[in-house]
Amino acid sequence: MAYTNTSPVSKPFVISAIVLLFIGSIIGSIWIMSLYGIEISLEILSTTPFHRILQLDGFLTLLILGIGYMIVPRFRNELLPKPKLAYFSYGLVVASISLTFFEHMEIFPSFLSDVLRLGGIGIFSGIVFFLVQIKPKLLRKSDYFIVMSIFIFITVNVLEIIFNQFEYNFDPLSQIQLWLLFPILMIFGVQYKFLPSFIGFMRPKNVTGNITIILACFSCILGILASLNLNEFLPIVFSFVFLSTSISFAISLYIFGGFDNSEIKKLFHGEKKARFQYLSILTKISFSFLFLAIVVGILYRIYPDTFAYYDLTIHYTSIGFIGFTIMLFLPMMLPPIINKSIQFLKFNKFPIFLVIAALSIRTVGDFLYLSSNSIKPAGFEYIFGLSGWLIVIALFVFVIMIHRSMNTFSSDIQTI
Repeated sequence: MAYTNTSPVSKPFVISAIVLLFIGSIIGSIWIMSLYGIEISLEILSTTPFHRILQLDGFLTLLILGIGYMIVPRFRNELLPKPKLAYFSYGLVVASISLTFFEHMEIFPSFLSDVLRLGGIGIFSGIVFFLVQIKPKLLRKSDYFIVMSIFIFITVNVLEIIFNQFEYNFDPLSQIQLWLLFPILMIFGVQYKFLPSFIGFMRPKNVTGNITIILACFSCILGILASLNLNEFLPIVFSFVFLSTSISFAISLYIFGGFDNSEIKKLFHGEKKARFQYLSILTKISFSFLFLAIVVGILYRIYPDTFAYYDLTIHYTSIGFIGFTIMLFLPMMLPPIINKSIQFLKFNKFPIFLVIAALSIRTVGDFLYLSSNSIKPAGFEYIFGLSGWLIVIALFVFVIMIHRSMNTFSSDIQTI
């Protein structure tokens, strides 16, 4: 990509998303401490409902919109149409998040923020649907994942308005899994386009790719039906189908191997070798967490009294898969946004170790303190309660690492 091909529209989305991520992660860290039995003042605990809002409606929504405005036009080597509309969608989403705080104080009606957010999503969806009509030169299948992602995005927000207004008895875990299906499918769309070229310069497997798209369609339908709580078996069927989707996707893109790239790897030196190693490690880790999250979700359906399965399903997906994938692709997406290149040679694995340690500690802590009939050893809650703060530290370390890796543009740095 040429250095002048920048995406300034995405910058406020990304910056705001990262700020909200930090705030939401801090609130989540306090929340998990309280769940483990550590005494927290009521004033501080009153902020815990904002954890989900800041992470889902704030961080993930703004980040996906910002990256989407950059990446979809680049798939077609086109400029973003109507950039003012994109900025307006940013304003609507930010206003929606702001109003949420006033809604909790009953200053504004509860549906107002939902309507504003849906307006911002509608603008984003319209621009993306306009762009996908332009046929890309390669790998058209990536558009199917993006379109399904947008469909789920709109559906989830419409259902959320209905659920809130009519107090519908939805299935809580299925609703969150359906919400997370939006960024997961968007990630699939981006990875299908670029991952094969980064790990070995080959095309995805065609037949397996077609199977993945079909399974993804069924996953979307079953996810919607499962969230509506129509049948107790639907969430299990949804989980098995989506597990099949994820495995099929990993096979089609050679996530865990299946090809010989030893000769190609010999050509990697310096920055390209560092980028390849970073990408290869994080891709394997992230998909391992995605598979684990879906399996743990199935276990929750079988043992619904074990709340640890519920918590780990959400956080293995959001932190283990989505978080690691963002760590993977953000350094390659930032150059056209910030007008600086990112040098992978200056990266280290410390943030990765911190996140894995945090999720490992949380896993043990959840089964000790959040499961029925579990032994709750006194005093150890302070150790396990640190799991959330390790995530916050990992975020700080990652941001500092990215900042120190910024440099003037180099043609050797490959960007998306």
